Amino acid sequence: MVIKAQSPAGFAEEYIVESIWNNRFPPGSILPAERELSELIGVTRTTLREVLQRLARDGWLTIQHGKPTKVNNFWETSGLNILETVARLDHDRVPQLIDNLLAVRTNISAIFIRTAFKNNPEKSLEVLTHQLTTENSADEFSELDYNIFRGFGICQR
Repeated sequence: MVIKAQSPAGFAEEYIVESIWNNRFPPGSILPAERELSELIGVTRTTLREVLQRLARDGWLTIQHGKPTKVNNFWETSGLNILETVARLDHDRVPQLIDNLLAVRTNISAIFIRTAFKNNPEKSLEVLTHQLTTENSADEFSELDYNIFRGFGICQR
């Protein structure tokens, strides 16, 4: 594992995340004690605590006072903020990750578009008809896509 970090905190964060990703600390396991982990990584306990708190906020870990720090199943507990990290850690599966994200987007859009037409049918139809005139370019399509999804998001209120 080669870690390129610019600060001790950055190094510790990358070390822990890559260790979770590579199953050195698998989901459901308990991290080593703070003193042991800080010595293993080569950072102060204060720096390690700061990193652990940040990773807990991102969904990688669960920290409870008086209990050992637990590694989460990050696929279930993390938000979209880890996508960049996952893409960096596993270059080979980036196409699969993109496919999964597009599938999620499709599934979610079916729900909110249905709600938009239920709550505001006239305005929803207007969103579609207003957006039908577009050029045949990637930029135009991206703008069209954005405007349609944004419009339906507004209509569902």
